[in-house]
Amino acid sequence: MRWHQQIRMLVGTILLLASPAVAQELKQYIDVHVHLRGTTTSGMLGDTGRQMKPDSQGRAPRKARQTQQENLEVAAGNLIKKMNAYGVQQALVVVVPGPVSNEHEEESLRQAVMKHTDRLKLMAGGAILSPYLQDIKPESVTEDDRARFRQIAMQLLRDGAVGFGEMLSYHLSMADHHSFKYVPPDHPLYLLLADIAAEHNVAIDLHMEAIVNRRPMPKNLQRASGKNPRTLEPTIPAFERLLEHNSKAKIVWQHIGWDNTGDMTPELLDRLLSSHPNLYIALRVENRTQQVGNGPRMPNRLVDEKGKLKPEWLVLIDKFADRVTIGSDEFFFLVESKGSNRPNQSFERTWSLLDQFTPELAQKIGRDNARRIYGLK
Repeated sequence: MRWHQQIRMLVGTILLLASPAVAQELKQYIDVHVHLRGTTTSGMLGDTGRQMKPDSQGRAPRKARQTQQENLEVAAGNLIKKMNAYGVQQALVVVVPGPVSNEHEEESLRQAVMKHTDRLKLMAGGAILSPYLQDIKPESVTEDDRARFRQIAMQLLRDGAVGFGEMLSYHLSMADHHSFKYVPPDHPLYLLLADIAAEHNVAIDLHMEAIVNRRPMPKNLQRASGKNPRTLEPTIPAFERLLEHNSKAKIVWQHIGWDNTGDMTPELLDRLLSSHPNLYIALRVENRTQQVGNGPRMPNRLVDEKGKLKPEWLVLIDKFADRVTIGSDEFFFLVESKGSNRPNQSFERTWSLLDQFTPELAQKIGRDNARRIYGLK
């Protein structure tokens, strides 16, 4: 090969690697917490596009189920488009917990994810295991309950789930159509789930408000929804008991940076991460600067008003760099949303956070930690 041909090939290679598309691809980031909805915005859609009410079992009407499955596959395609734009190679799709067991929702999401096995993985249990936790009081758990719970959890793993999620402990209602849910983090079935996760080296994805002490519900949250109780129940003491129950159980606390109580401080996270080596966190840059219900400024956001990472959070992230991941928590729908008013908009701002890290730290938080924690290839 002549020298000028070699030079042209070398220049072509350099230009190819310098192109934005390839540069993004080489990042191979992993988002550990995203949602798919086979609808335009919320609810369930039938084949006419109208919102349709679920039946008594929480399922879409029979005639809408096939369309719902097809819509989820379109939503998965919209997610992958956004992943490509930000250099995200894989994403973990989590199932939103519901009030009743919904095997159909779990199965629909599993089928949509399985069509993209190289890009998407399923964190399962939200629609099946969570109702057990909500319905069975901690003091009323029987051996039959434990056996059934274990059986379901094991089947989810056999069906291809890479972990359990989204599991709820304390979920505030942000509007009257939004649900309030509470399960003590040290519920006996949560402890059992920790044992199962440890046995099979998978992670538990946890949604939980940080509440250190019992106190009245903030007024803005009372205004936002009548479903919120009058009192905030502490979650941190019971959460530590869950972490201590089985030190081999990997617990990933989601939505760090979205704080509705004021207790999710870098100081609290520093203490918990220092005390519990099996605790991991997933960062999310909350789009809203104001709390719901005409509340005050959102406390403990990761970034300031200009989008710059706050120094106290950078110190924490750098200190525990091996235990931090990215979970954007965005919902991807049937119709690809445009503009700044998308529900739960957080993907762009969360992933843009990595631009403020060194390349080494960005790869660790954006990719390497997730691979290790979730056992991804």
